[in-house]
Amino acid sequence: MIDCNMYGQDRCWQSKLRTLQGCALLVAGLLGGCQPDKSPVAPSPETSSQASQTYTTAASEQVSTRGASVTEPIAAASAPTKRSVTLLIAASTNLNSALPVMVEDFNRLHPDITLKITYDTSDKLAARIRQHNNFDIFLTASQVYTQDLYAASQRRGGSRYGQPFIYARGQLVLYSTKYALTDTPTQLLDDLLIQHAPLQIALSDPELSPYGRAAQAWLVNQNFASSTQIQLQPYANLIQTFAATDQGLADFGFISLAQVLSKARDNTVRKATETRSYALLSKADYPPILHEGMVLKPSAASQQFVSYLLSSKGQLLLTEAGYLPVCGDNSLKLPACS
Repeated sequence: MIDCNMYGQDRCWQSKLRTLQGCALLVAGLLGGCQPDKSPVAPSPETSSQASQTYTTAASEQVSTRGASVTEPIAAASAPTKRSVTLLIAASTNLNSALPVMVEDFNRLHPDITLKITYDTSDKLAARIRQHNNFDIFLTASQVYTQDLYAASQRRGGSRYGQPFIYARGQLVLYSTKYALTDTPTQLLDDLLIQHAPLQIALSDPELSPYGRAAQAWLVNQNFASSTQIQLQPYANLIQTFAATDQGLADFGFISLAQVLSKARDNTVRKATETRSYALLSKADYPPILHEGMVLKPSAASQQFVSYLLSSKGQLLLTEAGYLPVCGDNSLKLPACS
């Protein structure tokens, strides 16, 4: 610190002023060194060219994209492909002429659903279902098996199977390879009985087959049930009944019209058909022969097939195969329903 008493007042103030000026210069110098250089720098030609090129490319891409949206339609997202489903159907052998045609038509309408059919007698199919159910749908020639399976399912405390539904009505015929049947089979049987000729007549088991029960009812209705000259030969199913009659083991046999019209029939049956060796019996003379089905594994695909089966097209194909349609809302236009 400067002592003004030692140097005098004038010299003292001059010395202080120089000291302050020196400090000010020192501070200014320090502050100037800390400030950034704010002078503008001209961009180099290379940098300017890159910036211009980047913008031009982005702009051209934007214009190109907009142009594509106007002149070229943008491809829509492809619809998800349907997953292929396989339905396993257990079907009575009687259906072996109708189902192949129905399967072909159904696959045309539903290409994503594959149908695999297993044919056998209703009793054998029902036994397989009880042991290990590998099927999705069961189409039987008798209500006995579907009703039994459904009742057993209910007793187990759950709706394991769908409720049985009627999909067709059978037609009963009297068939023979020994006698030429006419449109009046009752008259033919009367004439044979008058000649005291014992007659062996084959039929399927009435306790299991609706065709067997229908045959019994027809015999009662035509006053043949009490005849001692008629010997009834019951067989386990329609296939055995048909085979026994076709081989001449019985004089007559009660079978289904579908069996006679089946495309899988052999030469003997074709010949019998041509010579009118079967007679279609009036449905007014026996109780309805109801064919039932059941969904064993409910699914959208199973429901689609059942709906097709009961549709007018499905019922028409069954009618052509020898069945009577189920005359519901979808099939009222069919001739058999009028």
